[in-house]
This record gives sequence, structure tokens and C-alpha cells, in this order.
Amino acid sequence: MFQKLLQQAKDNISTVRSVIKTNENLRVILLNERKTELQESEDYIELLDLLQKDIPNTKEWRIYDHCAAVTKVYAIYENFVEDLIRDWLRLLPELGTSYDNLEDRIRNTHQLGVGRMLLDLNKNRYKHLSVKDVINGLHLGVNNIHRYELLPDAFLFHEQNLRREILDKLLADAGISNSWTWITRHKSMKNFIEEIRGSILLKVSLMN
Repeated sequence: MFQKLLQQAKDNISTVRSVIKTNENLRVILLNERKTELQESEDYIELLDLLQKDIPNTKEWRIYDHCAAVTKVYAIYENFVEDLIRDWLRLLPELGTSYDNLEDRIRNTHQLGVGRMLLDLNKNRYKHLSVKDVINGLHLGVNNIHRYELLPDAFLFHEQNLRREILDKLLADAGISNSWTWITRHKSMKNFIEEIRGSILLKVSLMN
């Protein structure tokens, strides 16, 4: 279930990498940084002439790509976290835990979140929800009706970027505790840190 979300995030990041590589290859062609067999083709020359009419400054172009990539990767990360919380909250009632037996932190977050949503229900982000949609899960829970619901939107309030502290709190409010410890111990995270650290150390050694 959660593996599918992770794979989707990985696929999205792979797409970002492909876009960056494609743009870099396009810069190579346009700026004649290397020769290719295609340069003798009339179609190739015609295409080059067309593209070079509005070619941006190379440095600014790369900065633009960098900024766009960072923004997109963060969006992928944020969407992954929110989708993970949504799926987890939909799963909790199915595990057989009654609303009263949920952790106090989960119930408090849910109740406060429902209250905030009722105040902000006229905002565009909640236009897909009605008052009934917002309060129904809480009604089912406090009245000990078995099939209660935890409305995910009530748990997803965060005005800051999801750095460590904010991420840890957001997940803990939904009942996923000690998330940062799990993240730092995960094999993929360890491999990533080792690769980045190794790459930096290599560059420093080459500079010296």
C-alpha cells in the first residue's frame, strides 16, 4: 500500500532528472560544446537556427532549471507525505481501534482540525467539502459508531515547509511516531547520504 506511494514519488523524481538531462543536452547542441554527426544535416541546421533565435543566457538557463527542479522535487516530497498520511488515516478505523481508544494526540488533532476547517470552509482548498463531510467522521467517532472516519484534511495543516521538526510533528499528530529515527535508519536514506558525502569528499580532494 505505502510502497506504491514511495514508488510514485521515485518515478516523479526520475522524471525531473530526465528533464534536467534533456535540457543540458539541448544546451550542448545549441552552444556547440561538442560535435555530432547530425551537424551536417540540413534539418539539424534548420532546427539549430530556429532554437538559437531565443536562446537564454547559459548561466541563467541553468539557474532556472535548478530552481524549477528544486521546486518540483519539494512538491513531490510534500505530496508524498500528505498522501501517506491520508492512506494511514483511512487505514486506522479498519484496524479495529475504536475512536475512544485512539491516542489522545490523534483525537485532539482531529477535533481541532475539524474546528479549523469549519472556520475556513469557504476557502478554495475546501470547496469539494460540505459541512456534513467535515463533521460526519467526528460525529461517528464521539458517538461510538464503529465505522468512524478521520478526515485527512483535518490533519494536514502546516504553514511551513516540511523540514525535520514540522514533518515529525505532522506525522506524530496522525499517530506515526518517531518518524525521523525511522527515516535516518532506512537503507535508502543511508545510501543517499553516503553517496552525497562521498561525492563531496571526492570533489574536495580533487580541488586540493
